[in-house]
Amino acid sequence: MGIETENNALRLQHLPCGYLRRARWRLLAEIVVDQKTIAAGFVSDGLSVPWPFWILLNPTGRYMRQGIYHDYLLSLSLHWPAAARFFRISLRNAGMNLFGAYALWVIVRVWGVLRSKYSKQR
Repeated sequence: MGIETENNALRLQHLPCGYLRRARWRLLAEIVVDQKTIAAGFVSDGLSVPWPFWILLNPTGRYMRQGIYHDYLLSLSLHWPAAARFFRISLRNAGMNLFGAYALWVIVRVWGVLRSKYSKQR
């Protein structure tokens, strides 16, 4: 059983996770992000921000909705560079400044490249 919370008009349930695993959240009510409806029940890790950077970007803060949107796009089998681009656009639509949106976009793209290289080595 998780913890139910409201975050930036999001109704979320925090799902239990192990000590070194990323937190996961279940939507308890549908949300609309950039004209895409994400159904209740969708599970996301929100914004995957390493803890040393939480001072700069709270993973459960203002832009968590955009992190859920990015995960949703990936769940639709959208190619990850396209999902990263839509994530950047969504951050700008939510009011993030241009520098911040591009910085997060670069981080998501680099993470995608590293993750895909690591997956191929397994």
